[in-house]
Amino acid sequence: MGALSEADHNWFIERMEEGASVEQMELVEEDLGHLKQLYTSYRNGLKQLHQIAQKYETTRRNIKVKLRLQQKAARQENL
Repeated sequence: MGALSEADHNWFIERMEEGASVEQMELVEEDLGHLKQLYTSYRNGLKQLHQIAQKYETTRRNIKVKLRLQQKAARQENL
């Protein structure tokens, strides 16, 4: 149980004291490790999506500004 937090370790001790077998606890520990990996992947994915959304918004704003400047320049030329 090297990668487990103290709270996780304590939870395992309590389950074992309640009569859970070592095999059951090893399966739970393995599942917990997988769940932690999935959660980490999920969080990293959310961070990437947030970065993409920020880049999209920045690009969108830049395009709007360029369009306004081009329209303003076109109006100036027409005067």
